[in-house]
Amino acid sequence: MARPRRKRALLDEFLDALALEGRSPHSVRAYRRDLEPLVAALPARLDQVRPADLREHFRAQQQAGRSPSSINRAIAAARSFFNFLLDKRVLAAARRSCESCLQFAETRGPF
Repeated sequence: MARPRRKRALLDEFLDALALEGRSPHSVRAYRRDLEPLVAALPARLDQVRPADLREHFRAQQQAGRSPSSINRAIAAARSFFNFLLDKRVLAAARRSCESCLQFAETRGPF
C-alpha cells in the first residue's frame, strides 16, 4: 500500500525505471513534467485513487488552457505510471480500483 510520504518516491522510482529502459533524458523529463502535478493532486494513498480523481485532474488541466495533445500525453503517462505500480505490486491490494483508473485512461472522451 502506498503511504503518503511514498508518492514522490514511487514517481522517482518509475522515472528511474524509464531511464534504465533506455528512454532519453528528454522523455524522462516529459514524463516528470506530466506526472508531478497529477501525483500531487491524487489522494494521499495511491490505493484510493478513483477514476473521478483522474477526470477531475485532467479537466482542470483543460480549463487551465492545456492543449488536447498535452493532456492526452499526460493521460498516457498516467497509464504507464499506474501499470508500473501494478507490476511492482505496490497497488496489488487495490488492483480493481487501479484497473478502473486505467480503463478511464483508455476510454476517455476527447478533451
